[in-house]
Amino acid sequence: MKIVIVGCGEVGLAYAEKALQLSSAPHLELLDPAPASAAVAFADGRGRSLHRETGQWLSGAELVLLATPGSALQPVLDSLLPHLPAGAVIADLSTASADAKRYAASRCAQTSARYVDIAITGSVAVSRAATPLLYAGETIPELLDLFRELGAPVTVLDDSRPGTRCE
Repeated sequence: MKIVIVGCGEVGLAYAEKALQLSSAPHLELLDPAPASAAVAFADGRGRSLHRETGQWLSGAELVLLATPGSALQPVLDSLLPHLPAGAVIADLSTASADAKRYAASRCAQTSARYVDIAITGSVAVSRAATPLLYAGETIPELLDLFRELGAPVTVLDDSRPGTRCE
């Protein structure tokens, strides 16, 4: 499975690090337009590509984990979607607003990408990839399996859609 992690800050690198420890380590590539030195060192030290822009290299991506600031969601999607294959899964771990996530789901549906809203419910600085997650959207077994392999407790919000508010 080819996985792309977009955003190589604390969250993105926590998932990248754990993914590379799996016995069935995926083909993993990283994308960050302005990577911090920790991201560059991580990629160099593990022989991973750290791209600074989207492009044809995304054509084989099956799963994209968005670990970006919420304000970046729309421009990130606009740059990714033209390059992703039909059926690619986008798991949005960003801090975007509920409205932005609903828009993102709609935008992905127009291109046949599959969008899932993932809320991180704890401190990644403390728990790393094992931080609990809330999952809203289409049930995608391979995505749920990956999060479980990464050690992340996942609570699927039944009959939920991206941008659902939990009250």
